[in-house]
Amino acid sequence: MVIDAKAYIDRLDEIPGWFFWTDALIIAGFDTHHKARGIHGNLLEIGAYLGKSAVLMGFLQREPERFIVCDLFSAKGTTEEGARENRQWYQDLSRDAFERNYLRFHEVLPAIVEGPSSELNQLGPDSSFRMVHVDGSHTYEVVREDLQTTRRLLGDGGVVIVDDWRQPHTPGVAAATWEAILQTDLLPICFTDQKLYATWDPELAVTAAQVEGWGSPQLRLGVESFNVRDRMLYRVVPWSSSEDGQHAPGHGGSTWRSKVTSLIRGRGSGAAG
Repeated sequence: MVIDAKAYIDRLDEIPGWFFWTDALIIAGFDTHHKARGIHGNLLEIGAYLGKSAVLMGFLQREPERFIVCDLFSAKGTTEEGARENRQWYQDLSRDAFERNYLRFHEVLPAIVEGPSSELNQLGPDSSFRMVHVDGSHTYEVVREDLQTTRRLLGDGGVVIVDDWRQPHTPGVAAATWEAILQTDLLPICFTDQKLYATWDPELAVTAAQVEGWGSPQLRLGVESFNVRDRMLYRVVPWSSSEDGQHAPGHGGSTWRSKVTSLIRGRGSGAAG
């Protein structure tokens, strides 16, 4: 059985899903950042698919923290648009499949909320979470509510991870995300082609060198810096250090880009987990 996040990242390809090693390293990096600064809190994933990203987050849980996963675990959807997307891309989704994948790497399941993310309105206490992965519905109204819930739940130093925040097939996610940035003081920290990492805590900041340091000799992270609204914002991309130009399975730079491009052009959903 895999015993830590680093070992699991090397085996990401074993679970289907649109979750790539660049984002896995960043999520693990923010966990390291939290640990170094004594930041504690629960973890939440909204939208788990088959468990690819949930397995990673499970390794980040430290006692007495809770890890909670919320998903419909069906193709029904809470809106007509969501149901149509789910029928097209998530026919293989089921709670049994998620649990089987998760238990391949962990001995105990996370707390599971099987239902729409609107049921998280009662989740608490407020300010008791340090990391929330928003990767559920792509409709504006649902993502907007998910971000409102996330803002209420996150404590000092808390990080929200928004999947598909800039994809052409998910304008609802983009609209809700930019609305949160412009109207609720959500502060972007860094981003990849797939995900945005942000916070409502103005004291939370990382440097480009820190983000680069979250990589490894085999899985390197390249960082491009921007000054946006008087804060540094980093674009993170994958780099390869292999001498022969070949990339490890599931980890490669050009291979990775080709895979992501084909997935984006060929699918209608961005659920990563």
